[in-house]
Amino acid sequence: MAPSIVPTSFEVISALLWILRTKALGIHPHETVKLLIAVDGRPKFDPPLPSGYFGNVLVWSYAECRARELFHKPFSFAVQTVHEVLQCVTDSYIRSSIDHIELNRVVVDREGNTCCISKWSRLPFYKTDYGFGRPFQVAPATVPQNVVLVSSQSTESDNLVVSLGLPCDAMDVFSKLIQSELTLKSKF
Repeated sequence: MAPSIVPTSFEVISALLWILRTKALGIHPHETVKLLIAVDGRPKFDPPLPSGYFGNVLVWSYAECRARELFHKPFSFAVQTVHEVLQCVTDSYIRSSIDHIELNRVVVDREGNTCCISKWSRLPFYKTDYGFGRPFQVAPATVPQNVVLVSSQSTESDNLVVSLGLPCDAMDVFSKLIQSELTLKSKF
C-alpha cells in the first residue's frame, strides 16, 4: 500500500474477512474469488441528489482475484484492493452501473466464491425509538452464507460487530483462523 494512503478500519476488516472466509471455505488457490461491497451512492452524485430524495442509492463495488493471491501476497494487497474498489465508485461509475442493469436486465451475481460485504455501522438504528425506547444492540436475525455485515456494537461504543454466514464446518475453521489472527496481532 502506498505510504500516503491510510486505510479505514472498514477496509482492513473487509480485507481480513475476505481472506479468512476464502481460507475457511477451502477454496482452491487457482479458483477466482470475488468481493462485492455495498456502497452508499448518495454522496457520490454530481450534481448532488435533491435534499428530499428518499430511496435506496446502493451500488456494488467489485473486485476479483485468484485465491492464491489472497493466501500468498502480503495483507496489504487485500487492503489495497478493497481501498481501490471503494475509491472507484464515482458519479460516472454509478450511472454506468444503472445503465448496465437497465440495458442487460442483470442482477448481481452473489453465488459461488463471492463474498458480499455491507457496512451498517452508519445506519441510524440507534436513533430510532420503536415505542419502548431506543435499541441497545442491533444485529441481523440471520445472514446468508455469502454475506458479511459490519455494524456498530451500540450507541456508546466505537466497537464493530461482524455478522457472517458460513456453513458450520467452515465457521469452525473461520473461528480458529480469526482467533489465530487476533492472538498474533495482540503480540505486537
